[in-house]
Order: sequence, then structure tokens, then C-alpha cells
Amino acid sequence: MFMMISKSRSSFNKLMNDDEKITCVLVDSFLAWNMEAAAELGIKRATICCLSATQLLSIFDIPKLIQHGVIDNQEGDLFFPE
Repeated sequence: MFMMISKSRSSFNKLMNDDEKITCVLVDSFLAWNMEAAAELGIKRATICCLSATQLLSIFDIPKLIQHGVIDNQEGDLFFPE
């Protein structure tokens, strides 16, 4: 994983130093290391989160799942009704 980040960072830095001026970078929140690289080069940056609708619904429904006893707020296995 770290080797991949290192190689990707090298390519990212090369891209940022090309002839065409990069004015800003949009970064996926799961590739946040690009934020550091852009900051080091003085480039404006923003992060975005590219979750699917299903992932968002799952996250927002966690309180309901806890309330209805499907999951609890302790670590452990999820309960799946048969």
C-alpha cells in the first residue's frame, strides 16, 4: 500500500509540475494524501466524498437500526434476520 502511494505521489507531483498551470485539485476523500501534495505545491484543493446512495442510506439509517435492535452500539457481529 505504501509503495503504491509513493509511486502515485511521484506521478502526481510530476503532473503538478508540467507546463500547464494547475489552479486547483479535487481529491476523493479516500485518496487524501493528494491534499498534502497539492498543499506542498501551493495549489488550492478541495476534498469530495463519492459515496453511493446505498452507502449514504446505510450510514444515515444506523440510528434506526440500533433503535430497532437490529444492531447495537457496541462492537460485535451484525444480526441478520432469516
